Amino acid sequence: MLAAILRWKTTARIITDVAAQCGVELSRADFQSFEAFETELHSTALGRPQDRSKRHINLVLRLPQQIIKYLQWGEHRLSSLRFYLVKVIRLVKRLYHERGSQ
Repeated sequence: MLAAILRWKTTARIITDVAAQCGVELSRADFQSFEAFETELHSTALGRPQDRSKRHINLVLRLPQQIIKYLQWGEHRLSSLRFYLVKVIRLVKRLYHERGSQ
Protein backbone atom coordinates (compact mmCIF):
# COMPACT_ATOMS: atom_id res chain seq x y z
CA MET A 1 0.00 0.00 0.00
CA LEU A 2 1.26 3.44 -0.90
CA ALA A 3 1.69 6.12 1.72
CA ALA A 4 -1.02 8.76 1.28
CA ILE A 5 1.55 11.48 0.63
CA LEU A 6 3.01 9.55 -2.33
CA ARG A 7 -0.20 8.42 -4.03
CA TRP A 8 -0.73 11.38 -6.32
CA LYS A 9 2.88 12.47 -6.78
CA THR A 10 4.62 11.64 -10.01
CA THR A 11 7.80 9.58 -10.00
CA ALA A 12 9.70 12.62 -11.29
CA ARG A 13 8.38 14.73 -8.40
CA ILE A 14 9.35 12.08 -5.86
CA ILE A 15 12.89 11.91 -7.31
CA THR A 16 13.15 15.71 -7.19
CA ASP A 17 11.86 15.83 -3.59
CA VAL A 18 14.27 13.12 -2.42
CA ALA A 19 17.19 14.90 -4.09
CA ALA A 20 16.15 18.18 -2.42
CA GLN A 21 16.07 16.42 0.96
CA CYS A 22 19.68 15.41 0.32
CA GLY A 23 20.57 18.99 -0.57
CA VAL A 24 20.76 18.45 -4.33
CA GLU A 25 18.78 20.56 -6.78
CA LEU A 26 18.19 18.69 -10.02
CA SER A 27 18.33 20.67 -13.25
CA ARG A 28 16.46 19.84 -16.46
CA ALA A 29 19.76 18.57 -17.91
CA ASP A 30 20.16 16.23 -14.93
CA PHE A 31 16.71 14.82 -15.56
CA GLN A 32 17.35 14.43 -19.28
CA SER A 33 20.54 12.49 -18.51
CA PHE A 34 18.60 10.33 -16.06
CA GLU A 35 15.90 9.64 -18.66
CA ALA A 36 18.51 8.71 -21.26
CA PHE A 37 20.27 6.36 -18.82
CA GLU A 38 17.01 4.72 -17.72
CA THR A 39 15.91 4.32 -21.34
CA GLU A 40 19.18 2.62 -22.28
CA LEU A 41 19.03 0.37 -19.21
CA HIS A 42 15.37 -0.56 -19.81
CA SER A 43 15.96 -1.22 -23.50
CA THR A 44 19.04 -3.37 -22.89
CA ALA A 45 17.60 -5.31 -19.95
CA LEU A 46 14.30 -6.13 -21.65
CA GLY A 47 15.55 -6.34 -25.24
CA ARG A 48 13.07 -3.72 -26.41
CA PRO A 49 13.52 -0.98 -29.00
CA GLN A 50 14.85 2.34 -27.67
CA ASP A 51 11.76 4.32 -28.69
CA ARG A 52 9.43 1.92 -26.85
CA SER A 53 11.62 2.08 -23.74
CA LYS A 54 11.72 5.88 -23.93
CA ARG A 55 7.91 6.07 -24.06
CA HIS A 56 7.67 3.69 -21.09
CA ILE A 57 10.18 5.65 -18.98
CA ASN A 58 8.53 8.99 -19.82
CA LEU A 59 5.13 7.59 -18.87
CA VAL A 60 6.38 6.21 -15.56
CA LEU A 61 8.10 9.50 -14.69
CA ARG A 62 5.01 11.58 -15.41
CA LEU A 63 2.13 9.50 -14.06
CA PRO A 64 1.04 9.69 -10.41
CA GLN A 65 2.01 6.65 -8.35
CA GLN A 66 -1.61 5.64 -7.71
CA ILE A 67 -2.30 5.36 -11.45
CA ILE A 68 0.89 3.34 -11.96
CA LYS A 69 -0.25 1.01 -9.18
CA TYR A 70 -3.66 0.55 -10.88
CA LEU A 71 -1.98 -0.16 -14.23
CA GLN A 72 0.33 -2.74 -12.64
CA TRP A 73 -2.66 -4.38 -10.93
CA GLY A 74 -4.48 -4.53 -14.28
CA GLU A 75 -1.41 -5.92 -16.02
CA HIS A 76 -1.14 -8.65 -13.37
CA ARG A 77 -4.81 -9.57 -13.77
CA LEU A 78 -4.47 -9.75 -17.56
CA SER A 79 -1.38 -11.91 -17.22
CA SER A 80 -3.29 -14.31 -14.95
CA LEU A 81 -6.21 -14.35 -17.35
CA ARG A 82 -3.90 -15.18 -20.29
CA PHE A 83 -2.29 -17.98 -18.25
CA TYR A 84 -5.64 -19.64 -17.49
CA LEU A 85 -6.98 -19.01 -20.99
CA VAL A 86 -4.02 -20.90 -22.47
CA LYS A 87 -4.70 -23.78 -20.05
CA VAL A 88 -8.38 -23.92 -21.09
CA ILE A 89 -7.50 -23.82 -24.80
CA ARG A 90 -5.01 -26.67 -24.36
CA LEU A 91 -7.58 -28.73 -22.46
CA VAL A 92 -10.28 -28.13 -25.06
CA LYS A 93 -7.90 -29.05 -27.89
CA ARG A 94 -6.84 -32.20 -26.07
CA LEU A 95 -10.46 -33.24 -25.43
CA TYR A 96 -11.42 -32.48 -29.02
CA HIS A 97 -8.41 -34.40 -30.36
CA GLU A 98 -9.09 -37.43 -28.12
CA ARG A 99 -12.76 -37.42 -29.09
CA GLY A 100 -11.87 -37.28 -32.79
CA SER A 101 -9.48 -40.22 -32.56
CA GLN A 102 -12.07 -42.61 -31.06
